[in-house]
Amino acid sequence: MMWNLARDYVLYAELFIRMEDLPNARKNLNKAIKIFTECGVDGWVEKYEKELAEL
Repeated sequence: MMWNLARDYVLYAELFIRMEDLPNARKNLNKAIKIFTECGVDGWVEKYEKELAEL
């Protein structure tokens, strides 16, 4: 269930990236990374940390 919530935050971040609203995109990616970390899925954490660094 928490993993799905994190994926929802990623989708929101992608939407904000398309709308060129980078502060909200970063905020949602940070929330997603935090939840992925709590779930223990390190691969997803690394993927979205790299994406966050590119913003």
